[in-house]
Amino acid sequence: VYDATVAKQGQLERPVAFKPMPLLSQHNTGWVSDKSGIDVNDPKFAQRNLATYEIDKSLGFNVAPQTEIGISQAGRHNEYKGLGLIMDKAQGKMGKDLSSDELAHPLVRRELTKLQILDAIVGQGDRHGGNYFVHIIPSNDGNPLNDTVTVTGIDNDQCLGQKIDNPDQLVYAKDNAHKGFRGVRMPKIIDTDMKKAINDLKPDVLEKILDDHGLSQAEVTAAQNRLSALQKHIADNTKTTVIDPKDWNSKTVDDNLDKDSSYAARDFEQRVAFQQQLKDKLADVGSSS
Repeated sequence: VYDATVAKQGQLERPVAFKPMPLLSQHNTGWVSDKSGIDVNDPKFAQRNLATYEIDKSLGFNVAPQTEIGISQAGRHNEYKGLGLIMDKAQGKMGKDLSSDELAHPLVRRELTKLQILDAIVGQGDRHGGNYFVHIIPSNDGNPLNDTVTVTGIDNDQCLGQKIDNPDQLVYAKDNAHKGFRGVRMPKIIDTDMKKAINDLKPDVLEKILDDHGLSQAEVTAAQNRLSALQKHIADNTKTTVIDPKDWNSKTVDDNLDKDSSYAARDFEQRVAFQQQLKDKLADVGSSS
C-alpha cells in the first residue's frame, strides 16, 4: 500500500492509500482466506474491499475507509501507474499501539463494537491489532462521552468467503502451524442504534452489493446466513444486552465485555498482559543489578 493524494474535479486534494491492482492480484490468500472459502485462483480482493465499504455504508457505521477504484498517474519509475484501490487514510494509532486506558475508553468500545458487527456480517477473520486504527480527539469539557472517536478497519481483503455461515466460526483459534482466525464471537452487548442498523439491513441489499462486485452466489448465501444468525442473536435477550447509546460508560458494559466476544476486551487483555510482562522484566533487571 502506498501513500498518495487524490483530487476530483471541484474537490480539494485529500491523502489516501493506494493499492495497485497487480499487488492485489498477487496477494497470497493465506490461511484465513483458504478456511473462509475464498478461491485461491481468483480471490477478488479488490471486490471484497469495495463490498465491505458498501455494507458499512448501508449500516451507517463509518468504520471502513471510503474505497473506490482509481488510476495512479505517477510513481517511482512509473511502476505503480495504473488501476488500483483508493482508500481514505486511516487516522490515529493502530490498535496494537493503543494503551489499556485507550482501549477502555467508552467510545472506543462502542466504535470497535460497530467494527465487530461489520466483520461478523462480512465474515472477516483477520481483524488483529494491526488491521484497525483508532483516532481520539478529546473534548474541551473532559467528559469522554463528548470526545470524538473514529475507528477504521483496514485490509478488508480476507472476507466474504463461502465457508463461514455463522459469525461465531470466526472466534480466535490456532492450528498446528500457529495460524488461525483472529475474530471473536457475536457481541454480548450492543446499543439500540446498532440493533436497528442490523435489523434494517436486508438480505436482498447484501445480495445486490455482492452481486454488483462479482462475488458468487455461494458467497451471497453465506453472507445472508451470517446476517440472519446475527439478527437472531441480538433478538435473544439471554445472549445480548441492548443499551442506550449514551450508556457505554456504564458498569453494564464492563460486565458484558469479554475477550471471546469483544475486540475491545480482547485487545485490552492483551495490552494489560504485555504491560505486566514489561514490568516484570524491568523488575528482574533492577534486582540483578
